[in-house]
Amino acid sequence: MRSALKKITAENFDEYLISINRCIKDIKTIRFVIETFKSFSRESVSTGSANIKDIQDQLEDNSISIEQEKSYTLFCELIGAEYYIDEKVSETVPLFPLIHAILPQHVPIFPWQSPEQNDFLIYKKSTENIYLENLEKTKSLTVRDLGREKLCRFEFDKEFLSIINQMKKFPRSREILSLYQTYLIHKELNKRPRNTPTKKSSTKKPFNKLKKHEYVIPMAIKEPIKPINPKPYVGSINHKDINYEGCHSEVEKKALENNLNKEAENLFLDYFYAAKKSLIGENIFCDKRIENYRWQELQAKLKFFGDQLLTLNKTYLPILLELNNIIKSSNDAEREINKLFSDVKSFFDLNNILIDKKFPTARNISSKKPGGPGILKRITAYGGLSIFEKDYKSFLKNNKNPEKAQIQSISQLNTDGDSTPKGALEKVDYLLEKNDDA
Repeated sequence: MRSALKKITAENFDEYLISINRCIKDIKTIRFVIETFKSFSRESVSTGSANIKDIQDQLEDNSISIEQEKSYTLFCELIGAEYYIDEKVSETVPLFPLIHAILPQHVPIFPWQSPEQNDFLIYKKSTENIYLENLEKTKSLTVRDLGREKLCRFEFDKEFLSIINQMKKFPRSREILSLYQTYLIHKELNKRPRNTPTKKSSTKKPFNKLKKHEYVIPMAIKEPIKPINPKPYVGSINHKDINYEGCHSEVEKKALENNLNKEAENLFLDYFYAAKKSLIGENIFCDKRIENYRWQELQAKLKFFGDQLLTLNKTYLPILLELNNIIKSSNDAEREINKLFSDVKSFFDLNNILIDKKFPTARNISSKKPGGPGILKRITAYGGLSIFEKDYKSFLKNNKNPEKAQIQSISQLNTDGDSTPKGALEKVDYLLEKNDDA
């Protein structure tokens, strides 16, 4: 169930801004670590080396730090990212599989946004005329100075917009939405031409020529103004292929025909409320006290974080995969070593062999049956008793068997790009220097 967005309130909003800033700083550190790995000779970062362990620890610390941030959870939710373990959705999307799978279209978008909305802007007439004069040539035209060219922005209720966008996600509700939108546009265009009065007022008073001041003549009694544009011809709505099943008379058939337009409206409302119900299930309705500009501020930071993930993907993916292979090999070797230590400890405990004062000799170990000869053979393969004794005591002292997080080379990540806003994530050329105060 989606709930990250629902948790944002006017009171805790700043916490999400601070959280995404921490994510951005950790990503910068990760790039620094990867650059450090690149600078090492391959001999110095071979399997099991101290350098590779230090790099692994640093990457693990920073990735866990990001994955625990509430804004990272929000980012993953907004781009539709999911991670599967044994065909079950994980609570958290691991960072490195996300880096491996992210694409430019994975822009964090809120449920009330969609590509065609353009934030519901109206430009000044001069700007709109540029588009009107040639729709074909202005397909790729972008208004650069938005503050200057914008006339206004229509702001609709975010819950209402979220429901409309939800309707677009399902085939049948999308079809009904399209039908109803077309029906309403047709109905509106069939009304009187704009700026044309329907009738003159019957309360018109005679003009008094004796008075020297002008009368302000109401709009209703002025001469009809020529419409800016002529009324478009949109034809009429015809109902075809009507199914009269259940109608037993011409009267019933006529009643069915007369109610078809109303049926379209009723169907729209049915699917509208069905979409709302599914959104309530996803738990995404937000705090209406939060101003729009604050959402824009948070979204800009979330997108910048996404830009950096894409930069790591485009610039360092081969290095990450190489590093993953080395770490995986190191972890495999470490697991084998720790298994040997655990088996030896179980063998010593079973046979009451104490090592506090003196480590047992090869003869002491091999004489214990069963298992002694096999354990001694594995100790010898490790490097001999003296080397094994030192590392084994260190193992007992630390009393842990660490399993390091791995950079997954093959991710199981699903992303939903159905609701992608205009623009895309961008590769950042100067990741470490750009937007330090993000």
